[in-house]
Amino acid sequence: DIVDGLRPFSAGEGTENPALNISRVAVCAVSGMVPGPHCPHRIDSWFIPGTSPIARCDIHREVAIDTRTGERSCTGDEPHLRREVFEFWPSDLARLFRDAGLPRRAPPPFKAECRQPVASGHSSTLAITSPKRGIVYSLRSSEVDDQLIAFRATSDADASRLYWFVDQKLVGRTAPGKTLFWRAGPGTFEVRVIDQLGRTDHRPLAVEVVE
Repeated sequence: DIVDGLRPFSAGEGTENPALNISRVAVCAVSGMVPGPHCPHRIDSWFIPGTSPIARCDIHREVAIDTRTGERSCTGDEPHLRREVFEFWPSDLARLFRDAGLPRRAPPPFKAECRQPVASGHSSTLAITSPKRGIVYSLRSSEVDDQLIAFRATSDADASRLYWFVDQKLVGRTAPGKTLFWRAGPGTFEVRVIDQLGRTDHRPLAVEVVE
């Protein structure tokens, strides 16, 4: 959009440089990624082969909804179903939409009896963003009992609850997009987050005490 907006002010308007290996391709108008089968609108955008991202859009996904309850089907092949496309935004982007006064319609929850919900065919979006990977967290020796480390993760749009573990011990629950503060001590730990659908992410955490 910026390039197209500046084009009328550039020298040699209307000419193309044949040495530039660029082209215009169709992308999802919402995500800017390669359109998936359920993207409702497409636009043309500049594309640089070998450089521009070519990930397929997984924001738009079709879900099967029970017309009697309004909940998502467990298997997708039950009676009384309708299929509808929803936008599955990661929790951090969904929060930005809410803050901007543009909340997105979230997909309905699965039925309570669903033990293993139907696979969507898309990669799950559950990723720890704090603590940071590869960082040793330092605690002052005089304030060890008062030091807190923030646990945060981005989750898929259908996640409703995140469970946080440190070395297999449950240390708290949060809603998607919320922060859990863990009282830190020195040592090496594994931090794991799991959502209510069983998707998970984990990473090591190293904490040291300094004077």
